[in-house]
Amino acid sequence: MKKADGYLAVRIALALCAVLACILWATAQYAGGVGRQISGPEDLRLELRRAQMLAPPSDSPFAFDAGRFSYVPGGRPFESEFVEGLVSRLDPDGQQTWPVTVYEDRSSRDTVILNGEGAEVGRLAPCASDQIMSQVS
Repeated sequence: MKKADGYLAVRIALALCAVLACILWATAQYAGGVGRQISGPEDLRLELRRAQMLAPPSDSPFAFDAGRFSYVPGGRPFESEFVEGLVSRLDPDGQQTWPVTVYEDRSSRDTVILNGEGAEVGRLAPCASDQIMSQVS
């Protein structure tokens, strides 16, 4: 009898752990939190750098979907022009998004930001660390 009670206790404990894991997973998926945040074009450039570090070496452009970010305005003048140039769209899940494409111009080394329609909304000159790296390579 005690052996059967032990198996039952183990099964109940496993079932409770499984339910708890499902609840935690569902909470994490639909937490409604802000997730990753950006505060302007400079943060988009940093995300581009991260993607470039993870991408395999290639002579052709590498497309990378960085996911969704929450925009937290910083109040700089360039940022307001940047935000005004974005084009919103409604995703199938009902969320309003402002898609952007970020790439590095090979000739000028500028970081170029395009809105969802492909129009340029911003161009960032290369920073000092970018210039040093281009001289090294």
